[in-house]
Amino acid sequence: MKDNKFQYSAYAMEYGTFLGMGWTAVFALFVMTYRTGSGLYSALALLGLLCITFLPFAFAWRLRNTTEGTLGIGHGCLFAINLFTFATIFAGACEFAYFEFLDNGALVHSLMGMMTNPDVKAVYTQAGMYDNLMETMRQVERLTPFDVTASLFNINVLVSLLLTIPTGIVAGLKKQNNNENKR
Repeated sequence: MKDNKFQYSAYAMEYGTFLGMGWTAVFALFVMTYRTGSGLYSALALLGLLCITFLPFAFAWRLRNTTEGTLGIGHGCLFAINLFTFATIFAGACEFAYFEFLDNGALVHSLMGMMTNPDVKAVYTQAGMYDNLMETMRQVERLTPFDVTASLFNINVLVSLLLTIPTGIVAGLKKQNNNENKR
């Protein structure tokens, strides 16, 4: 890195907001899948999940090519930590707003409705899991919007931890300078 004034946190905030928007969009597609039962939303959610898995690496690659000099793997990991922090906070706020103001238990009720389908019930009863699954669903019904959001927040943090080091490595890779190769 040529100078210590590089502000990777500004890039992390911007890119983290976009990543959080992607996580929120995929969450919305999964909610629509369970609320409507449409396979189209499920396919779009899975496609979106695949896309947002590679999005942090694209942001890291863009950061690597935007900065002058080399960023270094340590600063790249700090960028990744900041990136995922902003994305997790953004997605968590959107998920909380959904569960607090829009859902009113509709998502859990649609899941319970799916579990009472005779075909689904037969499969889980044959496996000996139906009673346990319904008890779990009754407990989930009692969760507050904050509890559900905290659970999803923990999942986002776990995914962030798994992707931080690879994203930091991509951001910290040395880029080849064409002027040095000509000498």
